[in-house]
Amino acid sequence: MAYNPFDKPIQELDIKDVNKLIDDEVAEGYKIEYKSEFQSNSKIAKSIASFANSYGGWYFVGVEADKTRNVATNICGFSLASVPDPIAKVRDVIKSHIDPVPMFYSQLVKLEQGQAVLVIHIPDNQETPFITRDGRIYRRLSDSSTPVPETDRYAVDRLVDRGKEIAKRFERFCQDERFFCQAEENQGWVNVFLSPYPLGTIRKFDMLSSEGIEKLLHLSQNPIKIHLEDVEFGTGNLPLDSGQLAFGSVVLRQVTPCNAAFNSLTVEFFLNGRAKFFIPLQYISLFREQNTENLKSSKAKHTLKEIWKGDRDFGTLSLRFFDIVDLWLAVLNLVNFYQEWLGIPQTDFRVALVLENVRRSVPFCDTDQWGDHVQKFGLPVLNKDSSRFPETSWMARGNTPLWIQICPVIGMGFGLPPSFFPSSLMTTSDN
Repeated sequence: MAYNPFDKPIQELDIKDVNKLIDDEVAEGYKIEYKSEFQSNSKIAKSIASFANSYGGWYFVGVEADKTRNVATNICGFSLASVPDPIAKVRDVIKSHIDPVPMFYSQLVKLEQGQAVLVIHIPDNQETPFITRDGRIYRRLSDSSTPVPETDRYAVDRLVDRGKEIAKRFERFCQDERFFCQAEENQGWVNVFLSPYPLGTIRKFDMLSSEGIEKLLHLSQNPIKIHLEDVEFGTGNLPLDSGQLAFGSVVLRQVTPCNAAFNSLTVEFFLNGRAKFFIPLQYISLFREQNTENLKSSKAKHTLKEIWKGDRDFGTLSLRFFDIVDLWLAVLNLVNFYQEWLGIPQTDFRVALVLENVRRSVPFCDTDQWGDHVQKFGLPVLNKDSSRFPETSWMARGNTPLWIQICPVIGMGFGLPPSFFPSSLMTTSDN
């Protein structure tokens, strides 16, 4: 487990916790750095980058240390009048002085008389190296931030290899190990793989019990409310009714006694906070009967009728239409359920999306926008049996809701422009 001098999340720190640095005689060193006042931008960046390039650490502003023993001796604080928004200042410094931008967490602890202490946690397991604006790679040596000598190619290569290995671990995680029988060969799937970044800051041992599984099943039944384009609307929920333990994880499913032997909507949560979603595509049977009676969009109706009118060889009967909005709502509900279980706001995630057995699948949306799109560009038919879109995993940033970042990418994987997602979801919610 990562080093934490407080034994509690950084978001929960208060003045009592900060004072424990003195009581426990916590010393500066490989994992700790104290500053009584804000340093220059380049010095802040040097310290943060050195922790990120090593094995993480804690950076304090507003704490004095003994010069002989390096232990914390005084919670002096810094003046908020001189730095009104210290968290924003550090965030801007890191973004402008370090490439790539490392992950960090911050907490402002206010003292009396307009003073405050800023606590910054830089977690381990980040994809190194991190380079400062002056072109140097800093690492932590004892209680100081030291640049890697340009002649030390071995140290640089080790940092690069370490970063590659962290990325490879996620690639090994993105596997679908389920078995499919012949009766399931025509079922398409969207598989979503998520990992908090950086990995190693989360442990969910409480889920490995009957009570833990029961809590997860109950949590999946909570209704979800979201905001999209400043409009709040409910999306219902996606209740899961079956749960079982696996090695280091809990598997939750939607099953009935009739289909328990087959694969169904499945969520797997792991001890380290990772998750896998296996979402079956819900195909629209009425399109095989060329029936548009229940559609609300006149343009979508007209477009389909024109396609079927010209289909003298009945080739469209082999196409598998599914409602892309239903898929987006499923992803939205599952992602929000997952993040509520995780309980850590504004965390970055590494994401991978895999489409399986999707050949001849066609995303449908009962909107005028879909009708216009098909009239201009034709039906978006997938000709690949499986694909990963994009080809490599990508990073979803914690400053934007995770589902808003994932859903448009899924739409693009099925051949639809990103603009389809918000407009289609809003149109459907209005109906």
